[in-house]
Amino acid sequence: MFYWPFSIVLVLFGIIGAASIGLPFLMLGVTLLALGPFRHRPPVFWPPLLAVIAFNLAYWTIVPFSCVASFSAEAEASSVVCTSLLGIPYEGAGNYNPPLLPALGIAFVLAALVFSITFIALRRKAQSSPSSKEGATSL
Repeated sequence: MFYWPFSIVLVLFGIIGAASIGLPFLMLGVTLLALGPFRHRPPVFWPPLLAVIAFNLAYWTIVPFSCVASFSAEAEASSVVCTSLLGIPYEGAGNYNPPLLPALGIAFVLAALVFSITFIALRRKAQSSPSSKEGATSL
């Protein structure tokens, strides 16, 4: 009853706020809508959902979040220092634009790891439960 409206609200909020904070909510909402028919099948539902959450958490904590530029008149040079939420510094000179690929790569790896661990854990739990030994189909 609450599942579908919540998913739609996440998608709408994600679309409205796409230019700022909306993308993680949009990703989560779209994932919930896509997984809706499988929400009563934990080995199918939870691994991709937790992978999307892990991706967003990793990406937004590693990506450069705030930047400070400074200019020295004597040296006629400027420097830019950006930091992530974890405190990882990204530094460069001139018109520096910090890279996003390290955060993206780490987020994808973490999402794949969370997906794999969750899938294996839920599969083992389903195989060891008494109902699976009584003739229910295994995953």
